[in-house]
Amino acid sequence: MKKPNFKIALGHLLESEGIYSNDPVDAGGETCFGISRHFWPIWPGWSVVDHLLRNKVPVPEWKKDQGLMSQVASFYKVRFWDAIWGDVQLSGKIAEKMFEMSVNMGTSRVVGWVQTALNFLNKQEKLWLDLVVDGMYGRKTNDALRNASEISSKLEDAIILCLEAQQTIH
Repeated sequence: MKKPNFKIALGHLLESEGIYSNDPVDAGGETCFGISRHFWPIWPGWSVVDHLLRNKVPVPEWKKDQGLMSQVASFYKVRFWDAIWGDVQLSGKIAEKMFEMSVNMGTSRVVGWVQTALNFLNKQEKLWLDLVVDGMYGRKTNDALRNASEISSKLEDAIILCLEAQQTIH
């Protein structure tokens, strides 16, 4: 079973987010590695971005700026990875999927979908007790996910399919 790994999950996320954009048509407006200045105006990384822009550092070079990359990693770790207990989960597949979806759709929504999937897949409470679908990741949600991961990789795959189905219809 693949263990959760924040660095791998972050790497996948950043590949899809791009480095920098300031598209007036984009609802997020100015973004750096997917972090929107409009939605996250007090993110400490903006001072680094402003410095890089003032000094006309080519955008592809921003990946080499350790201060900026540290701010990016810290933002995603604290706001999204830690909120889903990424380091505690048993399944790296589920943790990475939840992380990616949480960034784009919100943590509480994704956690609620996981709780719904776990309730759907628990064989009428034969595998674990039904969860309250409250969108809050806590001990009971983590225990049910761990149980699902320990029982079968097919249950892990089913949870991911449930998440993807919810994302599609949202």
